[in-house]
Amino acid sequence: MTGISLASLSSSNFIFKNESLADEVLAQLDGANESSTDTGSAAEDTSGDTTGSNASVAGQNIDVDYNWGNNQQVLDFDPASDTLTIGWFNSGDIVLSEVNGSVVISLPNNNQTITLTGITLSDLSADNFIFKNSGISSDVLTQLQTGTVADDSADSADSTGDASGADDSSVVDEGDVDLDDTAGTTDDDAGSNNGTDGVSDTEDGDGAVDDNSSDTRTDDGSSDVDDNSASDSAESADETTSDNDTGSDDTDTGSDDTDSGDTTNGGNANTGGSSAVYTPYFDITQTGGDVTTVLESGVSAVSLAFIVAETSELVPATDEFGWQVYDEDGNAIYLDNYGTASWGNYTAYDLNGGYLEDNIDAGIQELQDAGVDVTISFGGALNSMLWEVTDNPEEVVAQWIAVYEAYDYGNLVGFDFDVEGYDTLTDLDQLQVFVDALELFEEWRAENDIDLEISITIPTLSDGLAEYETDFVEMVVDSGVDIAYWNLMTFDYGDGTTEMGNAAIAAATSMHDYLVSLGDDDASIMITTMPGYDDLGALTTSEDLQQITEFAMETDWVYGVSEWSLNLETQVETVNGDRPSDVVNAVLATDTSSGETQGDTGSDAEVDASQTAQIDDDQSAAELLDTDAIMIDGGFDSSLALLGIQNMPFEADAVF
Repeated sequence: MTGISLASLSSSNFIFKNESLADEVLAQLDGANESSTDTGSAAEDTSGDTTGSNASVAGQNIDVDYNWGNNQQVLDFDPASDTLTIGWFNSGDIVLSEVNGSVVISLPNNNQTITLTGITLSDLSADNFIFKNSGISSDVLTQLQTGTVADDSADSADSTGDASGADDSSVVDEGDVDLDDTAGTTDDDAGSNNGTDGVSDTEDGDGAVDDNSSDTRTDDGSSDVDDNSASDSAESADETTSDNDTGSDDTDTGSDDTDSGDTTNGGNANTGGSSAVYTPYFDITQTGGDVTTVLESGVSAVSLAFIVAETSELVPATDEFGWQVYDEDGNAIYLDNYGTASWGNYTAYDLNGGYLEDNIDAGIQELQDAGVDVTISFGGALNSMLWEVTDNPEEVVAQWIAVYEAYDYGNLVGFDFDVEGYDTLTDLDQLQVFVDALELFEEWRAENDIDLEISITIPTLSDGLAEYETDFVEMVVDSGVDIAYWNLMTFDYGDGTTEMGNAAIAAATSMHDYLVSLGDDDASIMITTMPGYDDLGALTTSEDLQQITEFAMETDWVYGVSEWSLNLETQVETVNGDRPSDVVNAVLATDTSSGETQGDTGSDAEVDASQTAQIDDDQSAAELLDTDAIMIDGGFDSSLALLGIQNMPFEADAVF
């Protein structure tokens, strides 16, 4: 409130919907007024005294409270007199670290940092902290004594050379340990079982677009399934700070050098002959149906999140503006949408009658009209899946069919089912409803000649599945339902893993071996990462993404790679130095139909023309071709051309 001082406010200026907060807020008002008065007198008393006691000076207080996505810099914090008031947080919500000589206070679950520029951890003491929740004081003060100091000098040297000091963005970026707009994380000792959620921080169903990001869970099925203890939280905090030095200081993959080439074809790795595809997630509810981010990323495939079950018993029938609709007698009309398909469990995004659902529909059509292959993802870490609110698999299939018919504009290529959480993955009765529905849906697709890939997304530990997941996997395999690929979420392990590239490959390999042992010899694996910092503070760097993508291209049983999510690429870029889609697209763009990269062979212009065979669209080649490159006439459709030349004997290092 510009121009208004705290002293000019009184209790008469406040109306509390929650009366229990009145005392707390008004106490702050009174305390601030007293502090303001004391500050004035202190300033007057010490105006000419540069040697006086610091105790006579009332310093500033910095409130550390929820302010989603904010990165605050405090340029003039004085440890001798200033304080930090820590709000009503739980143990593990606050992470202290030191980056480039500045203290970074991170709120991982709120995508938020406060940086005390030029202040080190050793400069601070318990006297600088005021805790509204005294229960977390030991957690925070322990970090103060043991917090990790991150050496990011390499980053500073390799960046733009900006010596602006306090305004150096790397100070803030390195402290921003959570780039996912999660509402919370459940941390259990076994680690792993994370995921992408389909619920917003708001649950009022009014269609307000809020974050629907990749919340994750880590459940081990033991007695502490919902464990948020100080010990676990401290471990999580320690993992977060220590992971900052996992080689992330130098994350230049060279992707910035690819601007001379068109990377749009890199979106789907099938272009150029690779067997890997790139299908990142995009939370379409977060943008209200706007798909500009997807189109600008250059990807040619995307997985849209998340359709779940509407769980309101009755929802108001509304007009196109969201106003309640009444019958001729003046009675409000309600829709019985319980158990029907809904984007994020937003009433406004219900497939049946949601007044903002048309915006989602328009975005999906825009993507398909632009040639982007669309997969629709169901489920996530939160909300209820369609098969969790009924025991009748036919009702589930009816909703899946409704979704398909609503959003198929020619390039709807798949349905992805995100199944996670200990309770969900161990509820075998409801899982049986899901599997039965998959069988019925497969029959419907066959009867109606519907070409739609089915995939299942599940969490993983860094070395493979948790034991409690295996019953579900075996249930699906035993059903005989055709699963195009199993999608592993290779993040939020919770076991201190820092080599995220190696861990992802190990987890994928373990999963594939397990599926083969069950008799699924044709099993395929998708590897989904959370670039940048995951919810537990582990860092997936650009080098990790490059390593994983190269592994996917070289491994025939890896279907492709994905990420959570395109919505977060700008934030990830501040940490890794690259947008994840640029890194993956750059790797995919180096692939050729021979399966070899072009990285060491130079540009197209360097190919010796005397060793190049030209194949035109009306030419057949019976003779043996032994050449460095095969040039395909532009009149060919690329996929048909590749199919055609596979039937000819040839030896070539590259195909263009």
